[in-house]
Amino acid sequence: MPPDMPPAAQAFWNTVIEECRFSGVLSRVDGKALRLAAESWAIYLDAQDAIKDHGIVVSEPTAHGGMRVKANPAVAVRAKAWKEVQTILAKFGLTPADRTGLKAGANVGDEDKRKDIKGILKLHG
Repeated sequence: MPPDMPPAAQAFWNTVIEECRFSGVLSRVDGKALRLAAESWAIYLDAQDAIKDHGIVVSEPTAHGGMRVKANPAVAVRAKAWKEVQTILAKFGLTPADRTGLKAGANVGDEDKRKDIKGILKLHG
């Protein structure tokens, strides 16, 4: 794991690495893609926090002394980060739709060792 990733990205990394190792889809060259997914997840969580703190819409002053309401920029940031996470997870067969076509390793079916992918979605906190 790259040591300079934020804690949320590190938690994501650990969860996904375990799932990928078990499924037999992990290779040494996958580190960069997993880092991008982990860091996108951390950005997603940061954007979600900004939305919780400030709402979906925000007010800003106009040049004439009034206020205008606009979409919180964090909404777009969150959407982009989520799309990046989904795209990369799909490449490793970690979404339900993509698992159907995945050629997995020899450990598939050993449910005692397998971690539920829902754990990825519970990493905030």
